[in-house]
Amino acid sequence: QPGTYVLERINIGSGPTTAGSGLDTQNKPRFGSFVVRQGEVLNLGRLVVHMHWYDGFFSAKVEDNTADARKMLAARDPALAARLQSRLLAVAPKFAFQMGGGR
Repeated sequence: QPGTYVLERINIGSGPTTAGSGLDTQNKPRFGSFVVRQGEVLNLGRLVVHMHWYDGFFSAKVEDNTADARKMLAARDPALAARLQSRLLAVAPKFAFQMGGGR
């Protein structure tokens, strides 16, 4: 569905999870966000998250995996692969975590 989406949380199994909700008190994305427009076939990239255990935060970055996404999609549906666009997910580079917030 078209719209603006936010990362609500990141869980590491039953261990640490991001602290707080996906929106801050001003309703701005805390961890990351993306927009999907009508009819888009969109690749957001590969989200890579590292936990810095002793410092109490996650670091995040997005890698461009367009070639891999296009290859995978072409094998399933060549028409969709032809429409694929890449617009990498916008993420905060660093955010706090809390213990025991996972499943």
